[in-house]
Amino acid sequence: MSIRPARIEDIPQILKVEQRAASAAHWSVEKYQEIFNDVESLRRMLIAEDDLALHGFIVARTLGDEWEIENIAVAQSSQRRGLGSVLLQRLLEDARIEKAQSILLEVRESNLVARTFYEKFFFSEYGRRASYYHNPSESAILYRLCL
Repeated sequence: MSIRPARIEDIPQILKVEQRAASAAHWSVEKYQEIFNDVESLRRMLIAEDDLALHGFIVARTLGDEWEIENIAVAQSSQRRGLGSVLLQRLLEDARIEKAQSILLEVRESNLVARTFYEKFFFSEYGRRASYYHNPSESAILYRLCL
């Protein structure tokens, strides 16, 4: 399994993984294309792949010394193998190299799997947004990792 920056030609496989991941943010093709077409894009996207397929990805917005994880998904067939951890660790390494001070993210309050995952990496809860999510309506828990 290798981790590398995503390329525009990866979008069809990224969408396949994302559409099958219930907890992932579901973006349009156009939103993914913006990452590659906008010269001033503040997003960074990494993918995990082997010779057969793309197995997962992570997207972060880079805002100076503060980064925000916007999306992460691992193919169902590749879950429970530590791939999400590998993707997150690589993103954290990149953030440290680029002198980011903190990484932020938000998670549905009921998504205990994701919350436990991020807490394993020492993300701390620092707030909440009431009724942030819809279908169903639910609060977002805000997390921060100071680097």
